Amino acid sequence: QNGGTFNTSVFRAEPYITLQNKLFRLKAGINIVNEFGDKKKVLVFPDASLDLLLSYGFNLFGGIKGDVLQNTYSNMTEKNQWINGYIYVNNIGSPLSGAANNLLLANTRQNFDFFAGIKGAFTPVFNYRAQVETGVYNNLYFFINQPNARQYFSTVYAGNGTTKEEFYAEVNYLAGSKFRININLDFRLKGIAEAWHTPKLKSGIWLQFNPSSHWMINGSLYYTGEQKAAGYTPNGVDFGPTQYTLVLPAFTDISLGIEYRINKKISLFINGYNLLNTKYQNYLNYPVLGLNALGGISITL
Repeated sequence: QNGGTFNTSVFRAEPYITLQNKLFRLKAGINIVNEFGDKKKVLVFPDASLDLLLSYGFNLFGGIKGDVLQNTYSNMTEKNQWINGYIYVNNIGSPLSGAANNLLLANTRQNFDFFAGIKGAFTPVFNYRAQVETGVYNNLYFFINQPNARQYFSTVYAGNGTTKEEFYAEVNYLAGSKFRININLDFRLKGIAEAWHTPKLKSGIWLQFNPSSHWMINGSLYYTGEQKAAGYTPNGVDFGPTQYTLVLPAFTDISLGIEYRINKKISLFINGYNLLNTKYQNYLNYPVLGLNALGGISITL
């Protein structure tokens, strides 16, 4: 982190009350957020939800919430390790457009977010959840390649009053400690025209199978839809690079792992990744490894 030390710290208090009986559960509260870093501000957001307990297998829920989502250099590098290290801090609520060679750092304000859906459990081992969300945000950020150093990424912000709509669904089957499976789907219904490196559709299947106390098998299948990225024309004699939009193709990635537990402290494992040997990029100019494997011994002290 070059150019100094910056602070985007937040503190929140969430007072609420709940009312509950056999038919419903109501939560009514507020979220008080104090930004006390380099930029100081106190904000109050709604925090309320209602669950209608219609039956064991079918319940309705909905609510409204708001918050300040803290953005730091650390949590940004967890998403994208190739971001630029020179940080520029701007105040939340100010329209940001991005900088050619700086990483802009600002918290994201979730002004409000409405959500509603259904959830339930048809049996003790099978449950599901599906919901839609629509919210208005200030300073949603995305990663974009830098025009003059295209191996690095900076952040670009969508500004104030950005609407984001999403649909999410998942089902879970939990057969004790023997078998577990999760299937999920995340679809962005509406949002920013150029949501760089953000797919509209993501889905996945994750499973774990323990045939015995010594063996554990786990696997995953993920699908990621098309993503937009920013490309640049070469520099001209009298002008700099011109930005244009690229489309990163959708891809499917399958992984499989096997572990053999010799005892409670020692186990052998082998994991295979990208078993389809798919050539794809999560971030422009950084292709993911093809078919690869990792094996070894794990020792717990």
